[in-house]
Amino acid sequence: MGRPVFLFACALLLLAASTASASKIVEHTFYVQNLTVNRLCNRQVINAVNGSLPGPTIRVREGDTLVVHVFNKSPYNMTVHWHGVFQILSAWADGPSMVTQCPILPGSKYTYKFKISKQEGTLWWHAHVSWLRATVYGALIIRPRAGHSYPFPKPYKEVPILLGEWWNANVVDVENEALATGAGPNISDAYTINGWPGDLYPCSQNQMYKLKVEQGKTYLLRIINAALNNQLFYKIANHKMTVVAIDACYTKPYVTDVVVAAPGQTLDVLLTADQPVGSYYMAARAYASAADGPNMITQCPIRPGNKYTYKFRITGQEGTFWWHAHVSWLRATVYGALVVRPRSGRSYPFPKPHREVPILLGEWWNANVIDVEQQAVATGGAPNLSDAYTINGWPGDLYPCSQNHMYKLQVETGKTYLLRIVNAALNNQLFYKIAKHKLRVVAVDAAYTKPYVTDVVVIAPGQTVDVLLAADQRVGSFFMAATPYASADGVPFDDTTTRGVVTYDGTPSSATPVMPDLPAFNDTPTAHKFFSNLTGLKGGPNWVEVPRKVDHKMFVTIGLGLEACPANTTCVGPNGVRPSASMNNQSFALPTTVSILQALFSNVGGVYTTDFPAKPPIQFDYTNATSVGNNPGLFFAPKATKVTKLKFNSTVEMILQNTAILGVENHPMHIHGFNFHVLAQGFGNYNPATDRKKFNLVDPQMRNTIGVPVGGWAVIRFTANNPGVWVMHCHLDVHLGWGLATAFVVENGPTPATTLPPPPADLPKC
Repeated sequence: MGRPVFLFACALLLLAASTASASKIVEHTFYVQNLTVNRLCNRQVINAVNGSLPGPTIRVREGDTLVVHVFNKSPYNMTVHWHGVFQILSAWADGPSMVTQCPILPGSKYTYKFKISKQEGTLWWHAHVSWLRATVYGALIIRPRAGHSYPFPKPYKEVPILLGEWWNANVVDVENEALATGAGPNISDAYTINGWPGDLYPCSQNQMYKLKVEQGKTYLLRIINAALNNQLFYKIANHKMTVVAIDACYTKPYVTDVVVAAPGQTLDVLLTADQPVGSYYMAARAYASAADGPNMITQCPIRPGNKYTYKFRITGQEGTFWWHAHVSWLRATVYGALVVRPRSGRSYPFPKPHREVPILLGEWWNANVIDVEQQAVATGGAPNLSDAYTINGWPGDLYPCSQNHMYKLQVETGKTYLLRIVNAALNNQLFYKIAKHKLRVVAVDAAYTKPYVTDVVVIAPGQTVDVLLAADQRVGSFFMAATPYASADGVPFDDTTTRGVVTYDGTPSSATPVMPDLPAFNDTPTAHKFFSNLTGLKGGPNWVEVPRKVDHKMFVTIGLGLEACPANTTCVGPNGVRPSASMNNQSFALPTTVSILQALFSNVGGVYTTDFPAKPPIQFDYTNATSVGNNPGLFFAPKATKVTKLKFNSTVEMILQNTAILGVENHPMHIHGFNFHVLAQGFGNYNPATDRKKFNLVDPQMRNTIGVPVGGWAVIRFTANNPGVWVMHCHLDVHLGWGLATAFVVENGPTPATTLPPPPADLPKC
């Protein structure tokens, strides 16, 4: 079933001569002046109209002439814009400073006069100089002509709902500071409903907008997003809303429990008071989608000395995520856990643990990681191996000078602990094990799984695994340990082990911890058993059924290759070459002047192309090194910024095929912006005649990172329901730098809630 689509009926209204006499002149006087208010524990001087925030609501009928006398008693230049009014033959009254008029100087006045023609619904007015509209704004309600009715049942009452944004500062100073420094402006301190911040903000318990309703009655809420820089979700607890108009254009009635409004947009919704007698919060919060973070994909980097604020909503997801730097190799030390618990009042789909413990597995160099990466780039060789692995930042006692640098977890006999395991290592998959203990896997990549009992966890860089640890052993100490799973034959790796210790309450300090038996570094059967035995928790929280209809099929080869050494550079490889990586024989190159998302939004050409191939340009025996040798052209992939364009809500099925072009290994492939279903995985070349029969279409695991088996394949499927630009890349950072990546450009959907908003005001500049 497709999503509901607004069908707009913003038809021109016929102006019959018989009703012309019903038109009136509606006259208002605005005094713009300073107003002192108390908000968020501060006494603040703002600019406002007629001493109120928001300003007066103007009510007219279609066909009326509006006359507004504006007296500027503020210290700032002023204009007023009538947002959304057509201004037919009255462009001089539109209001933007230095576009249709010079501003009204302090102490001066100006009269706006224009006819409201061919429009009905909710519009609004606001200052159009500097950031003064933060407090100088109000509703403009256009009712049908006298004798005409709404195209929906007449509501009992009409209620303007103006969503605003508040700063504990003079907004002109906020803007000027941003202009002077070149940085993004300070973010607002609160959102408001009809001028009030509400009880979630400091000193605001009694500063909350309240709407009194009568049971059984229907109310027309005229919602306006008057915020300066943020789209907003708006919702009323336990109530549905019927959208009947947007931006003064009638729509087919559309029932929803949440509306989304960009700054400047208006929505008319019918609210029926059909719930039991009681109180229900209405709430507004930001919708920010340009916060994904990959350098030159969705944003330019934050330069030294500058700042940027990421703001986004976490919805439809529970479990363990993590955050990390996405520039160069800085994520070696710039990372942490992001734990998403169920909504208040909801529980986990497993018994509540006694305690939750993040376990972050990392990688350590006795060097500056930027220098390590740059040396590898300069020489064309593989980077120096790490010097240690870590658990929660500690290497453990097997490394030099680290006897006391070991993570310790104290547990109580009989209790169960939820370990939220994150592999934050840059270039190595890891085995993780606790001596004498079983682990019950309950989630991967923040998607619940059927409980799966194992004594070892295998985790690729970027992946997360939630496990329940029952403290069911005798009192004592037990090592937890992580050691690499290295599947590439003949490739050097950091073959060391980090360990921490699990100690039961009451254990003597002299007790010797028990060490677990760890898999061999190349134990692919153990790794494959773990990865392939996981299944999704069908019907559990945030479960998504497998889409059956596929709109876009892709067969994508992934692997390593070679590239020519740049001119005037000496590379360590033979014959003047160095390592490279590719997908479908395309090696991904990041843009240098503007991010792909910014180029998409601003329609900047020459930054990327949309011709990423949906299948390999050359078909061969992908996992047979001998066959590869017969196609020398496979070793060298061109560098380009090629992406795939997807229709909103289209379904993508991707076969990821490992190749033996320059050796085979397990590649952890990560997609930003989506979870996907893992339908099947196996070894050798994918065979559609036999392998499609292995697809799990009932309860496959959901992930955002999949380890494509060494010398094998994996099939994933996802729905492209998130507009924007989303990178897909190998989470072995050395491979990402070599070009093992691509990106998806997902088009906007049909509604405001499925349309990419403008970039944040403080998005870093390249």
